[in-house]
Amino acid sequence: MVMRVPTVPLLRAASRRLAISRSGAPSLRSLQRQCRVFSSEPSQTVPQSSSTTSETQPFDVFKETLDIDFPRKDAVSVGVGQKITLRGFLGKRRDKGSNLSFCDLKLDSRYRETVQVVSSWEEEGSEQQTAHLSLKSVPAYSPVLITGIVKARQSATQSSEDAPATPQHIHVTNSELRLQSIQCLNPFPKDIIVSKDAVWSPQSRHLQMRFDGSLYHRLQLRHVVSNHLRWALHRVRFIEVETPVLFKSTPEGAREFLVPTRRKGFAYALPQSPQQYKQILMAGGISKYYQFAKCFRDEDHRADRQPEFTQLDLEIGFSSGSDMMRVVFTLIKSLCIHLKDQQSSRASELGANPHIPPISWAFEMNPITYTGAMRRYGIDKPDLRIQESFASDIVQNDAWVSHELKSMITSLEDPIVEICKFRLGGSPQESATFVKKFFDMLPNTTHKLGGDSTPGVFVVDSSKPLTKPGLGWPQKTATWSSCTRARTCLSTVAPRNSAGFGS
Repeated sequence: MVMRVPTVPLLRAASRRLAISRSGAPSLRSLQRQCRVFSSEPSQTVPQSSSTTSETQPFDVFKETLDIDFPRKDAVSVGVGQKITLRGFLGKRRDKGSNLSFCDLKLDSRYRETVQVVSSWEEEGSEQQTAHLSLKSVPAYSPVLITGIVKARQSATQSSEDAPATPQHIHVTNSELRLQSIQCLNPFPKDIIVSKDAVWSPQSRHLQMRFDGSLYHRLQLRHVVSNHLRWALHRVRFIEVETPVLFKSTPEGAREFLVPTRRKGFAYALPQSPQQYKQILMAGGISKYYQFAKCFRDEDHRADRQPEFTQLDLEIGFSSGSDMMRVVFTLIKSLCIHLKDQQSSRASELGANPHIPPISWAFEMNPITYTGAMRRYGIDKPDLRIQESFASDIVQNDAWVSHELKSMITSLEDPIVEICKFRLGGSPQESATFVKKFFDMLPNTTHKLGGDSTPGVFVVDSSKPLTKPGLGWPQKTATWSSCTRARTCLSTVAPRNSAGFGS
């Protein structure tokens, strides 16, 4: 086997080829000498012969990065005067002369701390001048390895005499690194323009994660939330079970994604939710199950819909709805307390984060029935930030509606009549025309085809009396408003034994 070594660094992802020869064993041993040995023991590099030194030159940069003794990944304190090597992304350089430059290094850590790098030199041909020239040759935003001496940062108005005693260990954000050497791992392309309000295309999502702090912190928040929920569910003895992704097609609400197989006429379906798997687990004795399930639904994009999403799926055996609500309430309360503690600890260490607003939680969670939510808000997943006066006001009024009016809108004997009111602009005639066109455009649903469930629409002219003999309107509602705008009253009916809401 003969290996053709590329003429560009390995980290630039150059193409590599392996040509197979008949005499494979001797060439394979020579190839082994060129490769790095990985084992559980301390890393050691196999000495190379002089014949292969020139061939392995493109791998030198990669090998050096493996042999560097990096500090701890999430280390928050460093020793003053210590020589360390940091890795991260280089910021824009600020030149203060021919022999003095400053730049920021965004560390490759969880919180992306920033360390100021200072480069200066006095003697020509010195190590500091070589490092300074190397710093100037590295494009901004490139991934680099920087070696230097840790120094405590001082404010611009503070002299060295007035500076307080420096502790032996300081926070990484309060230190600066005096440059000794810099190594560029992969130069950042010069044709990419980075600005504060840059809009990145989907093909440049990796750049958006680097330069958009809000997106990065959303991913970080997702990680914190999922870890805490796993911990909280483990404490109440839930079992995480990963269910298969390939399943048979089942009749559900949305369309399914189909995965064809090599057998003609056969295909798998991606699950819309692990409903069937949950039933199998409950029947199999797994009484407390959860998983972060991937769900796939082939439907149009909306504000709250996408083809693929992740949901925390729970199921409890031998329980009622109140038991499940109690578990969910406990999870949310525990998560809120954990997130507030996380934000407080981070703010005390690194200061407030501009991408994360301050958190203030109120743990009062009052259950709302389906009927109450539909009547007060008009939707089964209401936004409680909307005050009730601005939400729907659906009231049951069959107690004071006369029998004559009920017979005009339904053939049911003793129906439930619910009513809501809308304010429309324009004259009553224009409102009536709009309502007629709207109902004519409705699809052939039960609201249009079923006579007993078709809403009755009344357009009220506030300039005229609302009472009419036989309709049973109260005399006190003769004029709803002195405004000349039209008001539309939408009335719906349902049987007495109906638990749902029809509109």
